[in-house]
Amino acid sequence: TRSGQLEMPSIAPHGQASITVEGLPTGGDSAVTFLYTAQKDGPFFPAGHELGFDQIALGEEIAVPAAPSGGKVEIGNNCREIVLTGGNFRYSFSKLTGLFNELCWENKSFISRPMEWNIWRAPTDNDQYVKMKWTEAGFDRSTVRVYSATAGNTQEGMATITCHLGIAALTSKPFVDVKATWTVDAAGHIACSLEAERDTQFPFLPRFGLRIFMPKSFGHVEYFGYGPFESYSDKHRASRLGVYASSVADQVEHYLKPQENGSHYGCRWAAVQGQGFALKAESPDTFSLNVSPYTQEELTKKMHD
Repeated sequence: TRSGQLEMPSIAPHGQASITVEGLPTGGDSAVTFLYTAQKDGPFFPAGHELGFDQIALGEEIAVPAAPSGGKVEIGNNCREIVLTGGNFRYSFSKLTGLFNELCWENKSFISRPMEWNIWRAPTDNDQYVKMKWTEAGFDRSTVRVYSATAGNTQEGMATITCHLGIAALTSKPFVDVKATWTVDAAGHIACSLEAERDTQFPFLPRFGLRIFMPKSFGHVEYFGYGPFESYSDKHRASRLGVYASSVADQVEHYLKPQENGSHYGCRWAAVQGQGFALKAESPDTFSLNVSPYTQEELTKKMHD
């Protein structure tokens, strides 16, 4: 993912050769990719057609979060929400869901409806049996109950929100118990630390993460992960690590029957952009990203593309 020079001598049949890499960066993530192309025209492809690839990781480095910006974040508190304000932002945090209802930065709203805890995804063809257990458990109709939510300023002036919540169906005990700490600095950067414990009496979760609804004007996505095709933990070897960009519409994989699609495995960072603004997520660990114009509910219910 960073520029370097690869010297590869020609290799005689059944011979050996050494490979030297010059200019390899001392930090960050580095990989070398070998592309295999057809030398001559064939019955099914022309000369130059890509036949396959190999990618070898040369170095990995856990990203160190940037130092928070100094200054005080003002905190407003009432029975339903915690409002955080700084020089150019206003964030509203719901005490009913344990997530943000509003993210407004420089008078631009980054979300079109409140954030949601996300444990459901549209079942795939391979989920034909387990999806019945998921619906019996109520994973497709989960609710959130927040047991506590407190806010205060650190010595540096940052705002910290600590909340404890459970995710469950209306008629069951919680599937997941979550303790979350959110930190917002004076520049509007949001940091999140989660401790989640799953009740193993329930089936394994379809997924665990956050769902963010954004205005349609945010129609471009860029990410550093496995692409450019969809990639999952069990099927990412057809993709390769790199920085990719596309429209949100092009992230959809059109299966004959709509289902979970278009995710990208092993992301280091991702940004959804529009009208000169971007909402960016990054993590010292890797995560999966799914950006789509369709909701998971629509993909679940529809029987045709």
